[in-house]
Amino acid sequence: MRNSTSTLGSAGAASLAAVCLAAAQGQAAQGDLVQELEAAYPPTIMDASGIQVTHAGATLAVKREGIQANPARMGYCGNDYENGQVTANTAGRVRGRVDSVTLAVDDKAYLRKLEVKRASIDLYIQTCGSCDPSAVDPAHPPYLAKVSVHFANGFLSAADFSQVQQAIGEILAAPDTGSGPDDQADIRLGQTPDQVVAVLGTPQKTVSLGLRQIYVYKNLKVTFVQEKVTNAE
Repeated sequence: MRNSTSTLGSAGAASLAAVCLAAAQGQAAQGDLVQELEAAYPPTIMDASGIQVTHAGATLAVKREGIQANPARMGYCGNDYENGQVTANTAGRVRGRVDSVTLAVDDKAYLRKLEVKRASIDLYIQTCGSCDPSAVDPAHPPYLAKVSVHFANGFLSAADFSQVQQAIGEILAAPDTGSGPDDQADIRLGQTPDQVVAVLGTPQKTVSLGLRQIYVYKNLKVTFVQEKVTNAE
């Protein structure tokens, strides 16, 4: 009887150890993913006015119809993105109010914050008109939206960065870079300097600003943060 109990206890301990190891590996994988996302999607920091950029971060372009955004005074309008569909959270809105707007495909916005949760990634964006970090666009009042990109349970613990970035890119991606000859290349968020050079060639100039590095081409500027593309315009 003792031997049986001892064997059962050992089996239970081994099973528990396997579960703990899997959980630890999942947490480590998600921790690595968070670091990669933070590097590829740095937030844009504003001054107290909420319209003047003090630290430039990622600029994104809307790729799906249906994202609702609020005027800055109303805070972020929540939106869920799952299975290719956008659902806006209209709870709590005053009936008859038309302050909120629906963002159009290719509208651009600064990324203000990114949060990684157990089964979703929340992106907080602020529309920016011309999206020039060095100047305020007086003709464009900013609108705010939160976009929650949902994933199957357990996906974020096992997925690699490229899979997650592809899912995010279905709704919010790097803006199109224009119509010049250099701009025909497919430059994507998260690419390394070597990958960009392989597509575009050697840049005309490089600029280093702390953790940021900018490759300047004839019709394109590519910004890297910690060796990952965060913006191309």
